[in-house]
Amino acid sequence: GYERKVSLPGEDETKGIGEAINMMSERIKSNLEELKNYSQKTREIDFEIHKKILIMANLLQLTDIISMGSMDLDSILDLSTQKVSTIFDTGFGVLYISRHKGSGFVMKTAYDAKESKLLDMAIEEGDDLLSRALRNRSILVMDESSKGEKEAEEFKSSCGVRNLVAVPLYSSKHTLGLLVVGNR
Repeated sequence: GYERKVSLPGEDETKGIGEAINMMSERIKSNLEELKNYSQKTREIDFEIHKKILIMANLLQLTDIISMGSMDLDSILDLSTQKVSTIFDTGFGVLYISRHKGSGFVMKTAYDAKESKLLDMAIEEGDDLLSRALRNRSILVMDESSKGEKEAEEFKSSCGVRNLVAVPLYSSKHTLGLLVVGNR
């Protein structure tokens, strides 16, 4: 390795050469460590790029299916929920849509949300997290940054999820649904 030091006796040029070799050895060691770090960062960036390419491919596939009109709406909703869910490792997705009569939202389709409280949940008007996201038409994120927020932590725990994103779906006048995706 590059840990060995050269020790040359004397006060002349030979000692100076030994010190220069030691400094050069330290620089080589430092450069090799830096290259290892760059290599790891490059692998991480490549992985993230690959994930983004897969997401784009999924979205393009959905766009093609919708534009060809080859599937009924329920199948498109099922496929959309599935594709969005695969963004996360151990991902799941649940799509809630507005009831035809009355207020509130019910589960329309789900992907890999086995045994989750989210499957049986109906979202009624109120002041809970999902109701507020719908009412305010704002994206709700519950992840590591929501630690310490009691309501978010209780919700994640009761549903058995680690991270969750809830995205309201709406037109200019009406709230149509809520897409909830996350991971366990």
